[in-house]
Amino acid sequence: MLKKAESLIPTRIINGSCGHPFCQQQNISNPHGNTLKSYCCQSPIKGPGVYDCHSHDKSRLKEIQNTPRAQALVILDEPSLASDHVGEDLILQIYLAKKPNDTLSTFKKIKEPFHLFMEPKNFSLHEVITFHQELLQNDVKVLDQSVFTGAFYQRDLSSYHERNPERQVIQEASKNANFLSIIIPHFNHHRELKNTLFTLEQAYRHYPLSLEVIIIDDGSNPELFLPETELPLTFLRLKREHERYLGDKSYRAGVARNQALPYAHGRYLLFLDADMLAPKDFFKKLEIELKGVDILQLKRLHLKESIPLKDVDSLLKDEKSFYSRSHGYFEAFQNDPKAWRETLYGWKYFSTFGVAVKKELLMKTGCFSPHYCLYGFEDVDLGYRLWQTDALFKKSSIPVIAQFHESERSEYANNNQLKKEMLKTTGSLFFRTYPTMEVWKALRGVIS
Repeated sequence: MLKKAESLIPTRIINGSCGHPFCQQQNISNPHGNTLKSYCCQSPIKGPGVYDCHSHDKSRLKEIQNTPRAQALVILDEPSLASDHVGEDLILQIYLAKKPNDTLSTFKKIKEPFHLFMEPKNFSLHEVITFHQELLQNDVKVLDQSVFTGAFYQRDLSSYHERNPERQVIQEASKNANFLSIIIPHFNHHRELKNTLFTLEQAYRHYPLSLEVIIIDDGSNPELFLPETELPLTFLRLKREHERYLGDKSYRAGVARNQALPYAHGRYLLFLDADMLAPKDFFKKLEIELKGVDILQLKRLHLKESIPLKDVDSLLKDEKSFYSRSHGYFEAFQNDPKAWRETLYGWKYFSTFGVAVKKELLMKTGCFSPHYCLYGFEDVDLGYRLWQTDALFKKSSIPVIAQFHESERSEYANNNQLKKEMLKTTGSLFFRTYPTMEVWKALRGVIS
């Protein structure tokens, strides 16, 4: 049935859509995989994976009521619609634009558990958590954990076209990898990327694993040209409508990673930053540690500015070559002997500086959310969704070395105060996407 539904999902012409951000989102995060096909809001489909953003049209809600395990997005302009003709097998998602007077009584009528989303611009963080607690105290069957919908894409932060860029294929790997696809987004990291590719090439020569490297250049200026390499390489270039500058609300590393997925053939996807240096035995150890694992987080070391670049294995022999960042936040997680799943709020530590994910799992869970337009939390968003599955998470002992960032290249100019402000903005967006007590407790130090 699922395969049949996939074949029925039409390609939506963007200019012909209703303009609602939920509909626009579907072209990027299709629940059925990494195709560019999505639900067409003007031509509804009766089958698994149906979404609806036109719930003010009562006939449209009735149309999907008998669809097994369908997902409906209800916008409460008319609260009564939330309880009208809702079948037992319907996964109901309610998007609350504002709090009507009779909301509580309306929610009590819903017999099946449902997901609730609240409009970020109309509710404060305190109002979200207070209302959520009020529903639970009144035995309303609101689910603690929401699902990814894209309902919180904010048009004022970045244009839709910037979040769904044109893609140009400059080079495609001559052979497909059956084990590992390394996905590296790039923006103005020319020197660092050259160093990264050099160390990956050395590791590949040492242990020629079945792999491919996918570089996605996201509007670099000057334009990126890759060096000659023995690595099986695919090179994509994304178009930007406007030239970037720091803090311009057009950060989109996750978007770039999504654009690479159609070209990834490996059983595992390794998301790697463009400034990471790998040791010589990197691929040999990686193959061993990935056995029986769904998600593997690499160990990151930060190279001091004063330390000249040299052979990675030589650098690893001297711990004085490295320094701690963010008051040891991530180092504490890395060095904690507890298993990842035993870590409180373990989903917080999912980080794409270097993390391997089984591709099949990623495609089922959904790719990176494109609505994080500033630095921070797009990794955590994906990690949170993966955490809700029964996937096996593992911390790796394999180190990668982060090259020192000059201030003009850091997203937050190596300024801790600016970093905190960005994290507060994106952390608040993350909480409003997943308004649960768990998330509030995990992030209140960042967002409150």
